[in-house]
Amino acid sequence: MMSYLYVCGQQDIELITYKSEAIGILELQADGSGAFTSIRLELFITVSTADMVSQAKALHKAAGKLCFIANSLKVPILYKPQVVVASDALL
Repeated sequence: MMSYLYVCGQQDIELITYKSEAIGILELQADGSGAFTSIRLELFITVSTADMVSQAKALHKAAGKLCFIANSLKVPILYKPQVVVASDALL
């Protein structure tokens, strides 16, 4: 989240809300051990104007390259952003 807020700030993307849910796929072994094989981040974002939507979606890749947590993981991370405009979110 912090890396995403940073890259949005660099691009003058005004975020109104940001919520994320992480979903990990865990593969268990017969001996009881296991490991995550992938992680999906479901992102729910509200921006102030419609011209920010496509860039707000695209910035997740840049944020992932800067993220300390993402850079510490051995498994792929899939970003699934849903971006809406504040005025549309009120409808």
